[in-house]
Amino acid sequence: MATGSKKPKHGVKFGWRQLIVAALAILGIVSSVAFTAAHWTERQLLTTDNWITLVAPLPQNDRVATALSEYTVNNTFDTGQVEQRIRDGLPDRVAFLAPALTGQLQTRTTNLVKTFVQSDQFETVWVATNRAAHQHLLANARGETTDAGQKIATLQLKLGVVRERIRSLLGKADSGQQGNNIGISVSLGRSMGSVGRYVRMVDFLNATLWLVAIASFLGALVLSSARRRLCVIVGVVTAVVGLLQLIGVNALRPVVLNHIETLSYRPAIGVVYDSLVDNFRTISTNAVIAGTTIALVAYLTQRRFTAKSKTLTKQLQGLRQSNLAIQWQQGREMVRRYLAQSAGAVIAVGLFLSAFVLHTDWQGLVRVSLIMMIAVELLMLVAARPTRSAPM
Repeated sequence: MATGSKKPKHGVKFGWRQLIVAALAILGIVSSVAFTAAHWTERQLLTTDNWITLVAPLPQNDRVATALSEYTVNNTFDTGQVEQRIRDGLPDRVAFLAPALTGQLQTRTTNLVKTFVQSDQFETVWVATNRAAHQHLLANARGETTDAGQKIATLQLKLGVVRERIRSLLGKADSGQQGNNIGISVSLGRSMGSVGRYVRMVDFLNATLWLVAIASFLGALVLSSARRRLCVIVGVVTAVVGLLQLIGVNALRPVVLNHIETLSYRPAIGVVYDSLVDNFRTISTNAVIAGTTIALVAYLTQRRFTAKSKTLTKQLQGLRQSNLAIQWQQGREMVRRYLAQSAGAVIAVGLFLSAFVLHTDWQGLVRVSLIMMIAVELLMLVAARPTRSAPM
């Protein structure tokens, strides 16, 4: 009687190689997500031209113009003083009309100021004021100026022209001593030193995290024994993260609006919020599209799918026999033969440039090191043998 043969072991072996691949893939995904936030912050909030592109059309929006006119009138219109002046000018028997007339005057003034806010004249002042305030804040944060007087980081928009307009509507002569007192001051809630560290950190992360993500993904592909499956997993996770970001942006909107105490300002803040996160939505949507595309292409190009189509199989065979494919295979063989020498040459060039040409700081050295790592990983990926296609 024949002895029973050993049953083949099933399941996935998870050794040190798979552990490193998983760690690199996770690091790449985390770096990509963090880069999305850093890139959006750098592009939308810390770049003056993009900031101006964002805020320049806001006064033309009816909700924003209404909130801005109400804010400026409320900060300039002295209700008690105006009501007293109206009361003094009325006969005693109709003095009770003073509050109603004051309210009507304030409403009319607000409407006139709203018209002024939506004018070309105000747009010029608005853009110039925002540009100067934004440049001043970033220059202080990045240590490009020696202004030490501003201890708390604020974005101050001085709108003296609006105050002068309101005073002219009220029939008051401006003494010129307080012409720039009216304005919008947005406190960032921390000292300029803390804001400076935050801005410099965002600058560094925006310039570095995308390199970390590429280096991590390439490293995982080099070490993986199932590259197609890895691409599917990374693509799916990237798409899911992009969807979660879109959901989070939509869920955060009512939370932000609920923190605005003045109800009449909430519609305007909603418009500003939508404009502010519009670019972030675009980045997240692109991540969903890219991740879905990578996952579908990697999944549908498996041999068990392509072999079912005779036309596609014939086209692939013709492509493998083309001159370009033959030259590519010859190049891969050359890289395999001289992989160590090629990697050494890349590292030597990077070190030479860092020592004699670039003269970078430690942040620059980090980026140069990552670029060298990516170049070596590309060489290793070109030299790598095709992996066996595992079913998914």
